[in-house]
Amino acid sequence: MKSTKFAQVAGIMLALTFAFSCSGGDDKDGGNDPNNGGTSSPSGCRGGTSGTFKDTRDGTTTTYKTTKICTQTWMAENLNYAVAGSKCGTDDFGLSDANTTFCDKYGRLYDWETAMTACPNGWHLPSLEEWEVLFTAVGGKETAGKYLKAKSGWEGDGNGEDTFGFSALPGGYSSGRSFGEFGDYGVWWSSSAESSRSLGMSRNYEYIHYGGSIDRGGLFSVRCVQ
Repeated sequence: MKSTKFAQVAGIMLALTFAFSCSGGDDKDGGNDPNNGGTSSPSGCRGGTSGTFKDTRDGTTTTYKTTKICTQTWMAENLNYAVAGSKCGTDDFGLSDANTTFCDKYGRLYDWETAMTACPNGWHLPSLEEWEVLFTAVGGKETAGKYLKAKSGWEGDGNGEDTFGFSALPGGYSSGRSFGEFGDYGVWWSSSAESSRSLGMSRNYEYIHYGGSIDRGGLFSVRCVQ
């Protein structure tokens, strides 16, 4: 899927990759297994109750899968709402305002200001604290990727167990000028105004990464929480 044209943006993407700082230690299980039949988290609350939500804002009905994990209800797909400030990746590692196959699979990429208001009524961009409630519910941020990543769609052996139906996919990210790392990384916005207000998952690790200096110029995925 990835063409040789990726070499043209490899330097930018490499810089982006190293801008993320690891929030955990080694790639390890940590002794917490929230699987427990796929219905209960280490904290004892129920998780993974599926549902749907219909978004009619862009003139057509877009149906999103949802999942209730303990006290939170999340969209189980990345947002794909076409609005100014959002982009789709292209086959030549560029960006487009129009819909592409990348958006069909991974959703759109948003700048932070757009992400703050992109979720439909009754939903919102999660704060960093709300993300961390999710990570705690599934056993901690050191192993959250294992249980939140989709069972397919990640390159190599990077697929997760998708224990709670969150189905995180690696939509890649953009520096604002080029697009890449789809299949390898998923990066999502939080609404928190700290300097590190994005977080991500890698095909190589189970722990959660937190963003760094690229935040303000980046285009990342959006997950809405109710």
